Amino acid sequence: MPVRGVQPDIGDQLEALSRQQYAGRWELLLADNGCHTSTLEVVESWKGVIPKLRIIDARSRLGANFARNKAVDEAAGTLIAICDSDDVVTPGWLDGLSRSARSAEMVGGHLDVTVLNPPLLQAWRPSPTEHGLPLGLDFLPYVAGSNCAIWRDVYQAVGGCDEELVGGGGGDDVDLSWRVQLVGGRVVFAPDAVVHYRLRSDMRSMVRQMTAYGMSAALLYRKFRAYGAQRPRLTVAGKHWIRVVQRGPRELGRPDTRGGWIREVAYLLGRLHGAVRHRVLYW
Repeated sequence: MPVRGVQPDIGDQLEALSRQQYAGRWELLLADNGCHTSTLEVVESWKGVIPKLRIIDARSRLGANFARNKAVDEAAGTLIAICDSDDVVTPGWLDGLSRSARSAEMVGGHLDVTVLNPPLLQAWRPSPTEHGLPLGLDFLPYVAGSNCAIWRDVYQAVGGCDEELVGGGGGDDVDLSWRVQLVGGRVVFAPDAVVHYRLRSDMRSMVRQMTAYGMSAALLYRKFRAYGAQRPRLTVAGKHWIRVVQRGPRELGRPDTRGGWIREVAYLLGRLHGAVRHRVLYW
């Protein structure tokens, strides 16, 4: 679990991890990527409750991917499960991941948005795993980095998380999932591994996140187009933009659709920004 800065909800996640129903042996490695003192104090208070809780020093370079790689290097186990500090795993989370991992190299669980988020946020952004693992760029499925597991030897064989990708931009988990599949690994859905996922609670944060997702899509296309990653046809993209603009006045006038429309526009603008930044034709 990579952690940075002030994490006011980390106590909820640690409590949830302490209630895991997994029968095997496991340890929790918290990768300190620049935690605030208050966050570390909360973590320290759980050391007696979660017996094998270790804090890994991952402060020499900022980035969730660096923190994850550092923790994997220190891990004693053969299966690596990854979660975030602001979500809440369910009691069967670890057991669900481990059971599905018996027949795959990498697994991704379900992100439930109904528990930690008000109805309005749920309407603006439904769960990306509502129908299983999402498909990226009409290419390959991918797991969510906040709810997944991968065998340690597989993780290391493909080079781990790409530290040049900024964690939280939406591309690091996709990138890792695709690299596993391109070397013949199986990536499957673990429906019993459920994480209560916390959505961005204010419009500004949501716009920043969706813009970053759009930018990462352009980078992923540049990186994986030779393997089959697709971009939308220009005519399809153009029609999409026209429909979005036409829907604007209607959807901006309704609270239940306003956020979803803004989220969609932020993602599309992020794709254009990413195309310029990464010097690739992507729209």
